[in-house]
Amino acid sequence: MWWAAGLIALLAVLIVGWRIRSHKEAEPYRETDAALEIANEADLQPLVAAHEKPTNPVRLAEPAPRDQQKAAPSLSVSFTPETAQLSLANLTVNGKLSIRNLGTNPVEQLKIRTAMISAMEGQQSRIAEFHKDPARGHSENIGDAAAGEEIALALEIQIPRGELNTFDWRERQFLAPIVLANISGVSADGRSEECHLSCVVGRESQPPAPKLKPLHVDREPRRFDNLGFRPISV
Repeated sequence: MWWAAGLIALLAVLIVGWRIRSHKEAEPYRETDAALEIANEADLQPLVAAHEKPTNPVRLAEPAPRDQQKAAPSLSVSFTPETAQLSLANLTVNGKLSIRNLGTNPVEQLKIRTAMISAMEGQQSRIAEFHKDPARGHSENIGDAAAGEEIALALEIQIPRGELNTFDWRERQFLAPIVLANISGVSADGRSEECHLSCVVGRESQPPAPKLKPLHVDREPRRFDNLGFRPISV
């Protein structure tokens, strides 16, 4: 009967092994940190069988040729105010205007338009209209500018006192003039070149502060020195 006992023991071992294997196969899959990592970008691409063809392929826009890309502007302009003279009739601002050709080609037929307003509500639209309309302001032709050339101009700009907007503060009257300049020309390859200047002029603090002091206009005519400017973005 010993062989019968051995056969029973062998069947018991096989049954236990089958239960263990069945339990492991039924255990749900658990993601690990290693399973969530992406080895490289190729892992993100969809797989297409050899006999299939992808539908509706996405075409990426090709970069524009270098000669079709928008060229950087060639002209730049800066203004340094020197004095402001307030009379019974006008406000006159004097300073130096510097125009520079930053490009590698000459710019011809340079033209400058200038105007002056004062700080007020709606000034942004008035500034935009000035730069957009070539008929606005005082206009002069200033010739050509070679590559890298800087043209220095003495600027005197005047506005009738009655056209200035004033504001009251602590029982006094003030104004803040805004100088506008528009420079345009044509490059050697026929492109139109243009640059804008819009800056408020006022008295500079010592040491300079973020904001300028306005000009007081409620007393006798006077001359203002130690001026500064701050660009106005539109």
